[in-house]
Amino acid sequence: MKAGRKVGWMAAVGCILAASILAGCRQTAAGAEEPKATLYTIHASFVQMEEEQTVLTSKEALGQFSETHDGIAESEEFQNEVGKLGEEFFEENILLCAVVPGGSGAERYQTEGLSYAADGTLQMNVTKTTEGTGIAEMSQWYLLAVVPRDGLKSIPDTFSVVVGE
Repeated sequence: MKAGRKVGWMAAVGCILAASILAGCRQTAAGAEEPKATLYTIHASFVQMEEEQTVLTSKEALGQFSETHDGIAESEEFQNEVGKLGEEFFEENILLCAVVPGGSGAERYQTEGLSYAADGTLQMNVTKTTEGTGIAEMSQWYLLAVVPRDGLKSIPDTFSVVVGE
């Protein structure tokens, strides 16, 4: 066998192996691999009237966010779901937080994952369901994603929320 054929054969096997490994990775429409994240959904009675997306990159930023959001990071539900987040946590991760006000107590939101839009913008994918009617309870949802810093192309300044039903 000639040396050129041997190298060509080995390259083909390498490509097949790489393709089979990459086939297990989810890809977005933009062709970028979806960032890995641990997702949380927290229902709270504190209500603000506007949606908000915040990228939290430090313990200090989380504290400031929590102060303006009824102490959410100190709440029992947050502590039970996400835990206490210190500087060590933020050295390796960021926390994406989308605040979604519920127009009705019947609305429920669930974070499904992260992806990149065609323009490269990081987006949080969320589903909304409605359970029952006539529920007057006003509330809001904290949709959270813990994302390892090394799993992102870059640390975003912001992100978008895409709500499906």
